Amino acid sequence: MLVESRRGCEERNATPCRGSPHLARAAVWVVLVGLVWSGLSASGFSQDAPPARPGTATDSAAPPADRPIPEWPPYKPGLVIESDCFADAEVALVFPHLSSRLTAPVQLGPNGPTALVSLPNAHLDATASTLLQVGEFRFGPGYGELALSYRLMAADGTDGGSASRIRSRLNFQTFSLDYLRNDCPLPNHLLLSWEVGARLQVVFFDSQAQTEGAFEQARNYFFGAGPHAGVGLTRMLSHDFGLYSHFDAALIVGYNTDQDFVLATNDPENGVLSGSASQQQTQLSPSFMVQTGLTWTPDWMHAARLRSGYQFEQYYELGHVARSRGNLSAHGLFLSAELSY
Repeated sequence: MLVESRRGCEERNATPCRGSPHLARAAVWVVLVGLVWSGLSASGFSQDAPPARPGTATDSAAPPADRPIPEWPPYKPGLVIESDCFADAEVALVFPHLSSRLTAPVQLGPNGPTALVSLPNAHLDATASTLLQVGEFRFGPGYGELALSYRLMAADGTDGGSASRIRSRLNFQTFSLDYLRNDCPLPNHLLLSWEVGARLQVVFFDSQAQTEGAFEQARNYFFGAGPHAGVGLTRMLSHDFGLYSHFDAALIVGYNTDQDFVLATNDPENGVLSGSASQQQTQLSPSFMVQTGLTWTPDWMHAARLRSGYQFEQYYELGHVARSRGNLSAHGLFLSAELSY
């Protein structure tokens, strides 16, 4: 009776009756097809565009289109070396003062007596000191750059007359490789500059004494290297004029400072006697320099800068070997011209 009533219902309505198993199976198939399609879409088989690579314009780290892209990370990561050059030439009228006494015993002849050579130095004349610095390779915006510099100071002087005369000579050279940063802005119209690096220092000085009966000579060779650092501060008084000061210090290790001595005498009994001697010693040589003056940046050439003022420098232990001593100081006026290109 139940079968006949269900069949009659289908014949009357021409549609499946409520509770028909065909309707349930169709619903199950629809659910399965939907789940499979959603799984394939999540696995990358859909027609949607693939995700953008990191670092492209569509990356989430990229700035909005209405903002300028900054010149440094996170949008341009990595170390960028730029070609930003400058040249600085400096000349100074200095008055060097060498305070030295080179001392050593010298034996006269193979079997002769031993005499002591102890020579002071003569006063040195005023001279010109030159400095040349070239900068290159800036390590990106906000970073410093590399610079090479060379300095030379040479002088001589003579004391005494024709009967007794002493003459001294000086040759001072430095070579520096620095990492520096110029014109860092500070409050109250201040600009900070600093540098750190390595310095090679070569110094020669000697003294010669001539009398009627003897000739003496003592020579000192200093060769060393070590670290140095400097800091400068500029107080701008206007858009082009300012007050300038700079301090630099170094600690140089002198490798086997070498000293040579020569002595020749005219002995009434034995005639002319001569001898020579040498001595060496490794020694630390600290030094410092101070500059202060004015700075000017011309309106018609913003890439140029002029500095002028007074400087003082001191170098210790340039001739410290055994009983010998040698210090050097100099002071004077300097003029510096810097050009960026």
